[in-house]
Amino acid sequence: MKNMNKKREANIELLRVLAMFMVITLHALGHGGILDSYKNSGGGYEYYFFQFLFILNRVSVNCFVLITGYLMVKSKFNFLRIINLIIQIEFYSIFCSLAAKFIFHKSIGMKELLFTIFPLTSNRYWFMTCYAILLILIPLFNKFILSIGKKQLVKVNLLLIVLFSVIPTIFYWSRRVLGNGYTFTWFVVLYFAGAYIGLYGCSLKKDWSFWLYFIFSGMGYILHMIIMSVSGMFGYSGGEIIFYTYNNMICFLAAIFLFLTFINMNITLGIWSRIAKLGRYSLGAYLCSDNEIIRKFIWEMTGLGSITRQGLMPMLLYLVCVVFILYLSGCFVEWCRVKVMRNARIIKLLDNLKKGFEIFQIKVNEKIEENAQKQS
Repeated sequence: MKNMNKKREANIELLRVLAMFMVITLHALGHGGILDSYKNSGGGYEYYFFQFLFILNRVSVNCFVLITGYLMVKSKFNFLRIINLIIQIEFYSIFCSLAAKFIFHKSIGMKELLFTIFPLTSNRYWFMTCYAILLILIPLFNKFILSIGKKQLVKVNLLLIVLFSVIPTIFYWSRRVLGNGYTFTWFVVLYFAGAYIGLYGCSLKKDWSFWLYFIFSGMGYILHMIIMSVSGMFGYSGGEIIFYTYNNMICFLAAIFLFLTFINMNITLGIWSRIAKLGRYSLGAYLCSDNEIIRKFIWEMTGLGSITRQGLMPMLLYLVCVVFILYLSGCFVEWCRVKVMRNARIIKLLDNLKKGFEIFQIKVNEKIEENAQKQS
């Protein structure tokens, strides 16, 4: 049983590693200027290839939140998880601002300084802002999820998916009300979906899951190309990026199938488990490379947009190298941060606070039970 749990953890951590590679690849294609460079030069087969690569990697954000629902639906509330997250975000916000100031010589005004100190409320990292709200409300979600049966949870999931995925996919203009995946409400939908799989599982074969992920991504690409071609006929702009949103139905299903591929995967606890250990440091790669104040300098430094003239294979090889370097660099910074916190006994202090909070919870529960018995 213990070995099985280790394999399951390794599967999840491997998915974290892959998902973070996908996130950085998305940023390279977008912020790095690859897609714009090909589009401005007249397109060509390279442009369509990297568009397809963009859609293949679009499932990454959805997978991160699915993992949270899958793992945390059975977990107890731990307020220190939220404190740890806030400390982590504050560290990278300050770290990136200092790097922008002293390495890239960017002037830091009062607005940037204020946003640096309050990165969550200033939406410096949109994902982390939504994720922090989700963590705070998880105890309420779990209490509701565990209080209803499997059939009721299926109904709740279907309702959420129809409201926040199916309708915005069919009626694209409704995204102004229902969102396009960059909102907390979409994280709730993903959390409930991941929680269902965590509680009741899904026995779909991993080979089928992977091919369904690939097929649905391909469908998203084909539909994107069709809509892009005909949207101008009706004088409506914006519909062509419908399958670039996180909450479109195709992207949601593709993410579900990629997620199932990994949780149903059988791996040996060898080299894969060592690679999976990077998963715990993966968030550092995102927080380093996608900070709003430093992001522009990082992608200009890579020069990805200028390599597009060298052909498909050199461009693809350079893209992989850039993503690999940025990922490992972010993981290294996160590893250093954790080491410093341990040496400064900050983690030990947080662990002691956690134990104290758990003891406090037990005493409160005992007192509630004692009062209930007296009243009865």
